[in-house]
Parts: sequence; structure tokens; C-alpha cells
Amino acid sequence: MCKTPLNNTFIKQLNSAQDLQAFAVLVCSYLDESGIANKTVCVWQAPFNDDNITHLSYPTVEADEILAIQQVAQDDFSKFSTPIYLAQQQDAFFIIQVNPKKSLSKEHKALLLEILNSASLQANYLLAKQQTEQQKIVLNRSQQLQKALFDISNLAYLEQDSLTLFKKLHEIIGSLVYAENFFIVRFNQITESMHFLYYEDSVDKEYVDPEIEFDKEQLAESITLAMLRSKQPAWGSSDELLKKFKLNFEKSLGPDSIDWMGIPMLEGEKVVGGIILQSYLPDKRYKHADLNLLSFVAEHI
Repeated sequence: MCKTPLNNTFIKQLNSAQDLQAFAVLVCSYLDESGIANKTVCVWQAPFNDDNITHLSYPTVEADEILAIQQVAQDDFSKFSTPIYLAQQQDAFFIIQVNPKKSLSKEHKALLLEILNSASLQANYLLAKQQTEQQKIVLNRSQQLQKALFDISNLAYLEQDSLTLFKKLHEIIGSLVYAENFFIVRFNQITESMHFLYYEDSVDKEYVDPEIEFDKEQLAESITLAMLRSKQPAWGSSDELLKKFKLNFEKSLGPDSIDWMGIPMLEGEKVVGGIILQSYLPDKRYKHADLNLLSFVAEHI
């Protein structure tokens, strides 16, 4: 027997859900526990930042299953046997796969439809809320970026020593992107040697003298050297980049990084240096927006 599928307590809980995760847990649990459905699944997609689209689900399902559910989802709430769009806004959506019991009475079908209609209102509200919050984040970042680019452009006019300028540059970049591990190199394209003009690293903390010249033999397996030779930006984990450039890992050149991003500095067609960021932390990864920022910096040093 099915319990009464809809009651005031459930509606109050539904309308008080503050985010899509809490909302999904509430709806799926209620439908399954009421006896109306078996193994209800909710999947949704919402922008989390200016670069990434995040897919989530409750209970957790694989990415290919989320895609499969999305491909067959419909807007018709009466078709209980297929995944249903509860909400859609721009690139964001919220889908529920009900899996109703086979022997639902007309009364239970009517109540299930009422649940879906009520849930749809809240799902649309939560998507709109998240979109608004995201727009505020993007606007705030845009204002920060505009100020940072202005400050970077003005560094060239400051009469200070190189180390002080590089430290200020590091501070500016660090206000916008994870930059705990950051270095700038000067590159001689003819001899393929380089100087580390500025070097800060949270793991490899040994001081690197900017006056010391490292030749291409010392840096034969270096991702930095390979990036500079290519004259193109490089981005990925150190393992990925070692494979890309057909290099062998050499411990003396530094520890493995979870994420590595480098931009060559050019004067016309000539490579004169490079700027590198790297992360050793799984929760600190770079985005295309960071690549654009670093490219701007490389053009203005």
C-alpha cells in the first residue's frame, strides 16, 4: 500500500530547500519512501563558475548515465515512465527519473502529478537563484580582473628593481588565480639556456639564484624548456605534459604537479621568456580564464 503521497509537511520542506542537492535528496527520498516509486533519480546541470559546467546527481550516477537520461528526458509530466524536465534555464536543467510502481491507481497518479508540479516550481526557483548568484560572482570577478589588468599595465612605469616588480606582479596574479607556485624565466633562444628571474614554490623551496644560467643539457627533460621550444602555451598535469613532449621524469627538475600552466613570452617570433603556474593540490586547478590572464601578463612584462 502507498502512504499518502502529498502532505503539508512535505510541501513546506520542498519550499524551504536552499539548494539543488538538498532539493534532490528531499524529492527522491519522499517518492521512494511513500511507495509511489522505486529508485528515483535526480540529475542536474548548473554553471558553477565562468568556465565550468558541473553535472550532479542524487543518488550518484556515472556521467554517461546522466547523459543518457538527458537525451531521453521530456517536458510532459504525465509520462511518468520517462525522465522528466522539472526545470530548464539556459544551459541549466533539473531532471527527475521517477520509475513509478506499475500498479499505481488513478488517485496516486494524480498525486504524483501534483508532486511533480510543486517540485517544478521550486526547481525553477533554485535554478534561477543559482544563476543570479553566478552572475554576481562573474561580475565581481570581471571588476577584479579589470583592476588587476590596469595594475599590471602600470607596473612597467614603476621605477623599482626587478625583484620588487615581480613580487608585485605575483601578488596581483595571486588575487585572481591560485599562484602559490609561480616563476618567470628569461630564455635565450639561440643557446636554449634560461635564468629563473623569479621563483616561488611551496614544495621545492630551494632558492634559485636569478644570476645562474641553466643550459639545455641541464634542462633536457624540462617541461618549461619544451614549452618554450614549442612557442605555444602548455597546460595539464606534469604526467600529461611529459607524455605530450615525450620527456622523462627527472626528480632534480622538481616534483610532479597536479596542474601546470605555462605561457611563452614573445618578441615578434622570438621567444624571450616564460611565465609558469603550477599546483600540487587536487582542489586547486586552472581554467581557461586563467590561461587568458597569464597570456595577458606575458604580453605586458
